[in-house]
Amino acid sequence: MNKNISLEKSQKKILEVEQENRLLKKQISDLTLSKEKEKKYKFISNAAADFMTLINNNYIYEAVNNSYCHEHSKTQQDFIGKSVSEVWGEKEFRNNIKANLDACFSGEKVQYQSWFRFANQGDGYYNVSYYPYYGENGKITHAAVITSNITSQKLTEIALRKSEERFRGIAEGSFDMIFILDTQGNFSYVSKASKRIYGYEPKEIINKNFSDIFLDYNNNKVINTINNMLKGNKVEILQLNLKKKNGEIAIVEINALPIVDSGKIAGSQGIVRDLTERKKLEARQRNLEFQLIKEHRLSSIGVLTSGITHNINNPLTVIFGALDIIEAKNPNLMGLDMIRRGAERIGAIVNTLMKKCRRDQEEQRKKININDLLLTELNLLEADLDFKNEVIKEYHFGENIPDIIAVYSDFSQGLLNIIRNSIDAMYNRDEKKLLITTCLNENYIKLTITDTGCGISEENLSKLFDPFFTTKPTASEVRANEPKGTGLGLYSCFQLLNPYGVKIEVDSKLNKGTTFTIKIPFKETKK
Repeated sequence: MNKNISLEKSQKKILEVEQENRLLKKQISDLTLSKEKEKKYKFISNAAADFMTLINNNYIYEAVNNSYCHEHSKTQQDFIGKSVSEVWGEKEFRNNIKANLDACFSGEKVQYQSWFRFANQGDGYYNVSYYPYYGENGKITHAAVITSNITSQKLTEIALRKSEERFRGIAEGSFDMIFILDTQGNFSYVSKASKRIYGYEPKEIINKNFSDIFLDYNNNKVINTINNMLKGNKVEILQLNLKKKNGEIAIVEINALPIVDSGKIAGSQGIVRDLTERKKLEARQRNLEFQLIKEHRLSSIGVLTSGITHNINNPLTVIFGALDIIEAKNPNLMGLDMIRRGAERIGAIVNTLMKKCRRDQEEQRKKININDLLLTELNLLEADLDFKNEVIKEYHFGENIPDIIAVYSDFSQGLLNIIRNSIDAMYNRDEKKLLITTCLNENYIKLTITDTGCGISEENLSKLFDPFFTTKPTASEVRANEPKGTGLGLYSCFQLLNPYGVKIEVDSKLNKGTTFTIKIPFKETKK
């Protein structure tokens, strides 16, 4: 009996020992794992570039990592057990650090950025974060502080801000409007010059699209140019019209470049320059120059023509008087009729010349018939023997051509310049043929002037009406009777006829000839 009791106690004791042994092994295992974790955490903490510290609610350092020690040029033993005020000084602790630690101990996560001085680095800009640490009882016992050195970012930010301030200073002081567009073509920045050029404050344009401002945006060339600009391609200087806040139209010039960020297009930036006044001045200058040339030319022609006609009319009067006397004395004398017809022909030419001279000097708008004007000019050209004898002329003037209201000299000089250009183009050509036709279309009179001259190259067609452009030899280069050029004939033609809404089209083939098609509105003839 006693033996059985003793055996039971022994077995029970063995079980208790085994259970304690298992528990002890678990505790040892847990402790080993805990130490391993602690070792890993310490490794991670010490390997981190950021500064890590653990401060208890008595403001005492309990743990610091290697980076923190390195910045202070101290060891961990120099911090552990020391108060924050001992490390940073009482003034820094009271003014900047304590309030943040107290907020953290009350349960807040605190973050701020400031300049600090460390022994190893000097002055630096740091991002400081305070995290509450909760103990086993659920209460906050410590503050985990992580500090990141962001000095380089701060210095870059300062440099960028200074650069931006310099740019803004230049931009805001610029007479031209400086702008920045995003990749969608929306304005993200506009300088103050927008008020002067556009009539709107910059804030009224920001976030608006490029197409909302410029009237020519629907033009294909403009659309392609803007799309190329937003794709990062360099674009040509573009001239556009924009409608100002007061309703006026401004002529502007735009020059833009892409903005590239990390190899990607981030938008575009450019300058808008107001050309309105410059264009007006240029137009006034051209008009003044043209009027001076015209006045001088007409004045010279008027004086010369008056003198010539006066000197011719006097002998003609004598001739007609002598014919009358001879005819009275010798009524059957042969050849008198031929002499009279010749004298009458001279008189008709003189009268036509006088009529043209008077009309050319008129500055007021009057009714003009294009067919009559052409006949007058072409008759006068018969004085040119080459034109009279060498050029085959074919005229087809349409019926019922309505009158237009215009200054006679504008059309006589303008159309004559084209005709003379056609005659000159046929110099030295085997076949010289001039075809002139008029006909009536719905809204305009169509005049065509076709020659069999040397033709115009594709390259030169776009330059025909430019001032001082000519393919003829100049006065110093001309030989014998070769026609010379000044580069002002077709230019003055355009300047004279354009105010009436006249459109001039040119079709030409080298060594074949050229056709000028002139479309003259007869409803709208305002100059």
